[in-house]
Amino acid sequence: MAILISQKKSVLAAITLCFIIIALGVFFTGCTKTKAIVRYHELLDLIYQNSLDRNALDSAITAKDYAKAENIRIVWEDHLGEAIEKIKKEKCPKEVYDLNRTLEEGLQCYKIKISTDYKKLISLYVNQKNGHPSAQAEATALSTKMHNDIELVRKKVNNAKKEFTGKYRLYDVNAPEF
Repeated sequence: MAILISQKKSVLAAITLCFIIIALGVFFTGCTKTKAIVRYHELLDLIYQNSLDRNALDSAITAKDYAKAENIRIVWEDHLGEAIEKIKKEKCPKEVYDLNRTLEEGLQCYKIKISTDYKKLISLYVNQKNGHPSAQAEATALSTKMHNDIELVRKKVNNAKKEFTGKYRLYDVNAPEF
């Protein structure tokens, strides 16, 4: 009888231990998913800031206010540097690593475009406005090249974002595009 009670206690202890292990597994899996989703929303904030800067620069260029465009370009370049540092500095859950890495690469590409190509493009637009005939052809060629390069980066980041949202069944129709 004492052996039977001892065996029942052992079985009960083993079952209790199994439930604790399962509960901890579910808890930590949920925490990891939650951390990944929180990180995803932090990355969306960076994408949103990037889109605000891009739209502001495009508006200034469309309005042919090249002094304002240059100021916005400088601010955008600073924002990009801050965003890249934030991505590098903060710990990233493995579930969102690919999106994190892809966004960092995308922002670095944008930073290069902003610090070199956009700077040159604004200068070409100023020259064109001042009557230099060769500036228009050069500005058109540079603008086309920049658009194509940026479009490739945008597709890569948006595909990584789409893959993440599909994996976690997140459907945010208001999420900004890169």
